[in-house]
Amino acid sequence: MIRRAVPAILLTAVLAACAAPSLRSVIPGSSAVATGYGSAANLPTKGQPLSGKVVRITGSNNVEMTKLVAQGFDVYGKDGNAIIGEMSDEMFAQLTKSGRRIEEVPFRAMTPRNTFDKGYHTYEALANELKGLAGSHPDIATLHDIGDGWEKTAGKANRDIWAIQISSKKNTGPKPSLLFMGCTHGRELASTEVPFLVAKNLIENYGKDPKITEWVDTRDIWFVPMVNPDGHARAEQGYSWRKNANSTNGGANSTAFGVDLNRNYSYMWGGGGTSPSPTDQTYKGPSALSEPETQAIDRLMASHKFTFSVSYHSFSNEVMWPWSYSTSPAPDAKLMSTIGTKMAKMANYTFEQSAGMYIAAGDSDDMAYSKYKVLPFTVEIGTYQDGFDPPYSKVQQFYKENKLGAEYLMTIADNPQAALTR
Repeated sequence: MIRRAVPAILLTAVLAACAAPSLRSVIPGSSAVATGYGSAANLPTKGQPLSGKVVRITGSNNVEMTKLVAQGFDVYGKDGNAIIGEMSDEMFAQLTKSGRRIEEVPFRAMTPRNTFDKGYHTYEALANELKGLAGSHPDIATLHDIGDGWEKTAGKANRDIWAIQISSKKNTGPKPSLLFMGCTHGRELASTEVPFLVAKNLIENYGKDPKITEWVDTRDIWFVPMVNPDGHARAEQGYSWRKNANSTNGGANSTAFGVDLNRNYSYMWGGGGTSPSPTDQTYKGPSALSEPETQAIDRLMASHKFTFSVSYHSFSNEVMWPWSYSTSPAPDAKLMSTIGTKMAKMANYTFEQSAGMYIAAGDSDDMAYSKYKVLPFTVEIGTYQDGFDPPYSKVQQFYKENKLGAEYLMTIADNPQAALTR
């Protein structure tokens, strides 16, 4: 990505002017304290951002972008060399006056056409289908309840975090393990569907496809399609909801409570690209691993020696790898970049180190790599035109784009170094 830096003196002045916390009106007038849900009448107008403006910024480097994120800029993703996101009217005015290359663009993440198409899994539908797959294929599939959504811990809902483990039970010896996760951010609907479809394909074609049969016989493959069930449940109702549903700090009547789960993991928690404000979209939480959702993933990683992990998100059509907290290369940068580049080329996506867009400390990949020695990747599905909830008819395209990359990891899971020579 090519970016042109703004002169340091000017940028400092602009960022200082924008530093006041911005209002993030996710659920205007929400008063449903018992459930944390506002009434349908209080939903944001369809086709409109949560608050402020959706913008395209060009010519910005990751240092500048990290500062804007810390001040409330909600990054949606990339559109070519530009960054798409939402910011307050005040921030937009300040940056415009500074001469920044910034423009308001149409909001595509929650349009009337794209409001939770019927094909998408609700939380209940996903749980039921996972139970059905495990129940009908007990020889290769096991369903695990690995934790709770925040609302269940608070007595406000009853959503569990489900993982399906796919591995032939006739081979009980040590096997290389892989982990595929989706829906860290509730509104990113395709991020649930892609790992689910990869899992379903393995289960339904075991014994029919020789490659799949070999992987299931010799690998231990885990899928957590919905890491953030409470956030997804809000997206099902039409909210453009990124975070979990923790209302402890923002308050149940706040317009933007919740913790960004991908800033709450333990490695370098609280660093660049995170916010201390509960109403910001990148709120890091009160402490590392403070949320039941991130605790569930931490426990899962601690109890299994995963070789690879993939966390699916939306959007940017991109594959990334650590570090996210720093632009410095990780010790295994050559290996991860080689594998990530191959995955990206299989999907016709772009690729870069995670911090290339902006620094984001406390994400799942950095913790997986530093704490558990996993080789982790983030895959951003779809384009700006797709937004966060494209028509469900696009899901098969996304699945086909990413299926080969997932299967490539299954192929080399017993010897990741082979990627450097194959």
